[in-house]
Amino acid sequence: MKYVIGNWKSNNTVKDALIWLEKFAQLYIPTDTVKTILAPGYMHIPVLANKIQELKLRLELAGQDLSPFDKGAHTGEICASQLAEYAKYSLVGHSERRSQIGETDTVLAKKVHLAKTNGIEPIFCVQSINTPIPDEVSIVAYEPVEAIGSGHADSPSHANDTLGQIKKQHPFLKIGIYGGSVKPDNAASLTNQPHIDGVLPGGASLKPDLFAEIIKNVSKT
Repeated sequence: MKYVIGNWKSNNTVKDALIWLEKFAQLYIPTDTVKTILAPGYMHIPVLANKIQELKLRLELAGQDLSPFDKGAHTGEICASQLAEYAKYSLVGHSERRSQIGETDTVLAKKVHLAKTNGIEPIFCVQSINTPIPDEVSIVAYEPVEAIGSGHADSPSHANDTLGQIKKQHPFLKIGIYGGSVKPDNAASLTNQPHIDGVLPGGASLKPDLFAEIIKNVSKT
C-alpha cells in the first residue's frame, strides 16, 4: 500500500474547500494500492467530512496538528478527542511548526501520545536522520527543509537512503513518507524507491487536478 497525503497548510476558505472537493471527485480514480488522505484546515474538516460521506469518496481526513493538552481549560486548542470525531490521522511536528511556533521534542511527544490514546495515527515529520522520534510513532514523514516550497525535491535515491537509515534506527516504524516539492512528475520516481511508502504534497495538493494526477502516478508504482 502506498500513501498520498495532501497538506493544505493555511489555505482555502470553506467555500474554496467545497469547490475543490467537487472538482476532485470528478477526477479521482480510487485504487486499492493507494490510500489517499487530505489534511485541510481545522475549519474545513467537519464540512468536508460530511461532503465526503455524501459523495461516497474513498478519501480520509487528517489534522495538520493537534494540541499537546487533553480536553479542558486550554483556550484556542483543538484536542485529540475533538479531532478524532472526524479524522483518523494527524500530522505532528511539521518543520514549519517547529520553526515558526517553536515546538519542542517534548511537546511533540505529548501530541503523539494523545493522538494514539484517542485513536489517531500520528504522521510524524522529521527533517533528518537525527530528529528524535517517539516510540509510539509508526508513520514518519521525511521532509528536508530546503525542499519544502522550493520547487526542488530531494533526489529519489537520497530520500530513499535517508528513510532507509531512519527505519533502521527506529525498528518500530512501519511506513516512510517523503514530503517536499512533490509534484505529478516526480511522485512515481519517489514511490518506486524501496523505503519510500508514499508522498506528502503541499502546494500541489491545493489543485485538485494535480493531486489526482499524483495519486494516479503513484498507483502505477
